[in-house]
Amino acid sequence: MPSPSTGHSRLTSGWVAMNERKRWSGWLRRCFQVGVVFFMAYTAMSSIWRNYKVAHNQARLVTLMKGDFWGTLYQLNEDFLSLIGKPFEASLSFLGFPWSARVLGVEVADPIMAAAHVVSTGELATGLILAVAVSLGLTLIFGKFFCSHLCPMRLLFELGQLVRRGLESFNIKLPMFRSDVRLGGWVLIGGLVATALSGTAVWLIILPYANIGASIFLLATAATTSGLIFVSATWLLIDTLVAPGFFCHNLCPTAFVLEQIARFSFWRVRATSGIDCPGTCSACTSVCPYHLSVRGAAKNPACDNCGACVSVCPTKRIERSMRLPIISTLLLAFIPCWSQPAFAHHNKGLPHYGYFENYPQVPTEEYIIIDDHWELGATVFNFQGMQRENSDTPNDVKIYLYLYDLDAEKNYVGPAEFEIRLDGQTVSRFSRSSVDEETVYSSRETLPESGEYEIVVVFKDRRLTLPFYVDISTGEFNPWILLGIAFPVLLVIGLALRGTKRKRRRRRTGSVARASQITRLMLLGGVLMLPYGAARADGDSGARAVVVEHAEHGETCQYCGMTNCPMDHSAAITDKANHAGDGVTCQYCGMVNCTMAHFETNDGGSVMVMGGIPLWLFLFGIGGVIVFSFLATEWFAFKDDYGFKIDLSKNKTVYRILKNRWVQVVPQLITMGALVFLIYAGLFGSRVANITPIAVWTIWWAALIFGVLFFGSLWCFVCPWDGVANLVSRLSFSKKTEGISLGFEFPESLKNMYPAIALFTLLTWLELGYGVTTNPRSTAYMALAMTAAAVMAALVWKGKRFCAHFCPVGRICGMYSNFSPVEIRSRKPATCAACKTEDCLNGNRDGYPCPTGLSLKTVDNATMCIACTECFKSCDKNNVAINVRPFAQDLENITSPKLDEAWMAIMLLALTLFHGLSMTPTWESFEPGSMSILKWMAVTFGTPKIVNFSVGMAVVVATPVGLYWLCCALSARWAAGGVTTKTLFVHYAYSLLPVALFYHLAHNLMHLLMEGGEIIPRLSDPMGSGANWLGTRDVHIGSLISESNLWYAQVTLILIGHVYGIVVAHRIGHKLYPDRRKATRSLATMPVMMILISVTGLWLMHMDMNMRMGRM
Repeated sequence: MPSPSTGHSRLTSGWVAMNERKRWSGWLRRCFQVGVVFFMAYTAMSSIWRNYKVAHNQARLVTLMKGDFWGTLYQLNEDFLSLIGKPFEASLSFLGFPWSARVLGVEVADPIMAAAHVVSTGELATGLILAVAVSLGLTLIFGKFFCSHLCPMRLLFELGQLVRRGLESFNIKLPMFRSDVRLGGWVLIGGLVATALSGTAVWLIILPYANIGASIFLLATAATTSGLIFVSATWLLIDTLVAPGFFCHNLCPTAFVLEQIARFSFWRVRATSGIDCPGTCSACTSVCPYHLSVRGAAKNPACDNCGACVSVCPTKRIERSMRLPIISTLLLAFIPCWSQPAFAHHNKGLPHYGYFENYPQVPTEEYIIIDDHWELGATVFNFQGMQRENSDTPNDVKIYLYLYDLDAEKNYVGPAEFEIRLDGQTVSRFSRSSVDEETVYSSRETLPESGEYEIVVVFKDRRLTLPFYVDISTGEFNPWILLGIAFPVLLVIGLALRGTKRKRRRRRTGSVARASQITRLMLLGGVLMLPYGAARADGDSGARAVVVEHAEHGETCQYCGMTNCPMDHSAAITDKANHAGDGVTCQYCGMVNCTMAHFETNDGGSVMVMGGIPLWLFLFGIGGVIVFSFLATEWFAFKDDYGFKIDLSKNKTVYRILKNRWVQVVPQLITMGALVFLIYAGLFGSRVANITPIAVWTIWWAALIFGVLFFGSLWCFVCPWDGVANLVSRLSFSKKTEGISLGFEFPESLKNMYPAIALFTLLTWLELGYGVTTNPRSTAYMALAMTAAAVMAALVWKGKRFCAHFCPVGRICGMYSNFSPVEIRSRKPATCAACKTEDCLNGNRDGYPCPTGLSLKTVDNATMCIACTECFKSCDKNNVAINVRPFAQDLENITSPKLDEAWMAIMLLALTLFHGLSMTPTWESFEPGSMSILKWMAVTFGTPKIVNFSVGMAVVVATPVGLYWLCCALSARWAAGGVTTKTLFVHYAYSLLPVALFYHLAHNLMHLLMEGGEIIPRLSDPMGSGANWLGTRDVHIGSLISESNLWYAQVTLILIGHVYGIVVAHRIGHKLYPDRRKATRSLATMPVMMILISVTGLWLMHMDMNMRMGRM
């Protein structure tokens, strides 16, 4: 029998050997992890080396051009690559990131990113299949080797656990959250669905190791960091302080996929079945990052083969073993031993508003004149009329001119003499023996002052004169406009304070009331005119021009000549790295991975446009509209089941929260802070690079309609204009107060939506006619004017009359909310019917009266509800509910439709269609020799563009309105059921709301997903001052959705709106006419009307969008 000392010696030697194996295994794993990080940095730096190789090809020249450091690195890398082969070719054997790499010429691809690429593009290349096969083959051999040995995020998580153990050593107790719920498969499915809608960029957010790779690339090549690093940092904090191993074990979709393959792997960490675990042993569980145990299981499929448990098992039950499973062997037999290159595809959106890089807003105008068979056109880039902080261009005006022979249908490119005049005096002369580039003449001119100029062109014994206007003001902040907005507000506040005091002493006399009423109307009228004045004062003086002009704001790429070029040309021209340098070069513009369509013209030039939906999809959409018109009638129109209602406020705690005033105050304070910041940035930030226009018009305005679709009048609940009005008029956040107000009765003639319709029309005219949406100053002034109007209305009249009757945003939300699945109604109608006080309408000690004059006794639609939740606070019976219901339920159940609401529905449809038309070449074309509506009006009548625009807008908007009235008149005549044309006009208008809503969504979807990503660089530099607060100033994610997926989504949305419109119209018709035959006659024209509208929407989506190739 061995002695105790002998046994102790054997045990000691066993633990020493075990610790030795643990040490070497751990060091090997660390070498792999650090090696991956080094590989990512090296491949990024190699792209810079290749640029130097092409440009200089000598270490000495690199040293002279870039310094000793770069020269030394260049030489070291060249010596290393020389050991493999020719340096440049050898460098191409080391490419990639954690999700796609080339190592010694062998392609390896992440199966998740490969699947996302296939879903996003619909392309499945052989090289991509082979690259994925290599990854899956390695998994079949080594199991989840990637998770434990290669994932850079796992390295960070393990470093975080060292920090956690250090904190716990100081007796700091940290939470330990663990869950057995595995969600990786669901994350994978959700990510692929998001990829189909928005492109592969979504995985940079879902997968931490992917955004680490992107961040390392940016850090190595551009010495900057990405905002995506915050995703990884967030998960690192969660893993360190709250839930160790939670992401990897419970959420990671890559781990889920690899786990399914690793079930058949050769190399495993497994427990020997002949040895039992001690009763209380948990050594393996304590060191496992996922808290797994081998007790009762020989192999856990979630294990990633890190081997931590092997060295700590006291019974040596756990071991690494090799086996030869039949399934794995068969699969590996079909994997070739070679691979082909797998190319990464990057989608880049090119916004038509010009939101790229520094949000360039160079004032640009186009002028055209036709004399006999000659067309003379000029494009003027006004660099004198902008701030200079963020512009490297000379302080001048760049002028491009073309001459087009309408008879010969080609450009004139021969010699010409040019003269620029101001008030009859010659300012500049220049001559050209031929065109400067392509088919245009160009010149840079420094003009002396703002004014009306003329360009006189002499060629082939002909003389053409083209007038144009130049405004060289810089658009600086104008304090007089701010004073004009603030003065009436302060004046009304003073009157309200004085009026509140006087009401306590005696009643106001009739004469004083009349005088005050006249004063308030004049003040309010002045404020409502401020947006127009702000737009005029900000330097947009198109009304003085006598020919066609265009306000396009853009910056031209010096390499390819494309306006707002989103591509990186630096790999071939500068010393910066180009990650997508292996892309395809466009034969027209020379851009890498160009996403735009180019059309050759008769003269050999090219026109660049953003393509619309393809013809086959347009025709498919038309067929779908017609087919669904009949199917919707047969399947849905006559069903009486109105669905369900789920009370979201049924829980007492939720109801108590809704009664608290802070539930609305807190989000309003947030939006008020955002409003103040955007106004400040718009007024005092750069005019060239500014966050305000894109945040307001691309993000907020485009996303607003999607918010209404799902959440009703949620915007009204958080509205900052209403928040400021509440703060000023109530002087309290947390409790009900008497407040200050003149307390006038609102005129009966204005208690409708007509003021909001007028403002909505005015805003559309300013946006498209004057280009307010691309001007940060005008946008800020407009926001100030809306705030001032809300405050003044709250101080002058009882209730929130601005919200109810003037605010176009609120009324649009109200109309569309009738389609929303969310409503605020009474919980039990019988309780409301028995109520005598109607506190929801009149208010009480706990709540204000309904600001828009609604009573839960009678309300049957969401049009006037602004979701302020005052009814929750004032109802002492707790009889108010927030319900989830089927879509569009209010549209068919409105018992008292109103004429003003009908007009709002029709104008929503007409103005949205006009907005789409105004962006197409049919409305305004810039191709030489082509004709458009505005060009035809300018040439035919010689009127200014703003006049042509206004007249054209009136005609286009009136067309669907007139068509709808004609349909109603014909329906009333054919039905002959005693229902007038006006009644049909009012009732059937609600059936147009789904059509308008979903075309609005389809139109806004393009802005939001194709342009919305450009908010990211502006978040770091909102003022255009060169700041980089979040490290995202140079991060451009491009479009968030591929073009094809955008097309499918747009057509689908239009079809959905069409179906809902048909169904609602049929149900309304059968309620109006008890006789089914008369109802059918009255409906005869409505499907035709809706088919025409839906086809028009598809046609607008099919048409190309104006995109011009600028030249500077």
